[in-house]
Amino acid sequence: MSSVDLRVGGVVYSGWTDVHVTKSLEQLAHSFKVQVTDRWADDTKAGAPLEPVPIQAGSTVRVDSDSERLITGYVVSDQSSYDATSRRINIAGVSKTGDLVDCTAQYRSGAWRNESLLTIAKNLCDPFDIDVSANVDLGDRLRRFSIEEGESVFTCLSRAARRRSALLLSDSDGNLVFDRAAETRIRTVLDYGVNILSGSRSDSWARRYSDYTVKVQTSGTDESHGKATTLKRSVSDTTIDRHRPIVILGDNESNGTELSKRVTWERNTRSGRDRRYNYTVQGWRHANGFWEPNTLVRVADARFRIDETLLIVSCTFSKNSSGTTTILELSAPEAFSLES
Repeated sequence: MSSVDLRVGGVVYSGWTDVHVTKSLEQLAHSFKVQVTDRWADDTKAGAPLEPVPIQAGSTVRVDSDSERLITGYVVSDQSSYDATSRRINIAGVSKTGDLVDCTAQYRSGAWRNESLLTIAKNLCDPFDIDVSANVDLGDRLRRFSIEEGESVFTCLSRAARRRSALLLSDSDGNLVFDRAAETRIRTVLDYGVNILSGSRSDSWARRYSDYTVKVQTSGTDESHGKATTLKRSVSDTTIDRHRPIVILGDNESNGTELSKRVTWERNTRSGRDRRYNYTVQGWRHANGFWEPNTLVRVADARFRIDETLLIVSCTFSKNSSGTTTILELSAPEAFSLES
């Protein structure tokens, strides 16, 4: 059975009776919640002080399971309560990249010319003590890129990452990583009647359209004789068999190739993300390690009549009086891919 330790200020805190850890492709920051309830004798009448909560909001924290690092970040909140016979402590936190989601993007003039995406990300992340790396080729330098007033670091970098077909992820050290949808499949199969404890599925057309158009007003160049021009790209979703068009405004500095990728991304993401499967399995590990987002797994589910390879979008690890389980959320791989 997996155990969880919180490391704060060189001290290890264990024995948590209720644990939830979530890692997701759709949430840059990983998160955790832990709780412990213990019994005590109320001896304050005899002059003994109440023991203070050992972990405070704002503390730097590392979350480990079986000596393997899951999250590096900060305690967001601590809550404690007591009655005559027991005390309850609740701690919640996020990975370091949580600050990129919450905080406003700031950098000198707020604009870059002919700069790489990696350098732009480092410029924005350095003040937060967050390192930046890339597992994929991020392509050419961005001709022009600027911060939009009031947007968060995450929103700003997400706009830039879309132009380079990249995802923003957080690693176990709390640092930022550029990556793409996984192509590697784990050997374990999610198999009805074998390792699936429960399952659910959902399918929706609420955010899907028959025709997608992304257009921008581009800045004047020497080639266009200094005049601004309108550039657009379109793509269809043939599954949607009634008229449902949508027009999306893109980044003003995008070129034709980037717009083609963006409109394909809009179609694929909306199509793939609106068909979801959720499975609960025993424990936090498969045959070769922890369950992780951005990995491919074969699903053989006779109940839902599917036998296909899906992408793990999120993992929620739980441990309480009911046992130790993982909830896996899955979608079609193209939901996070720019391939047409």
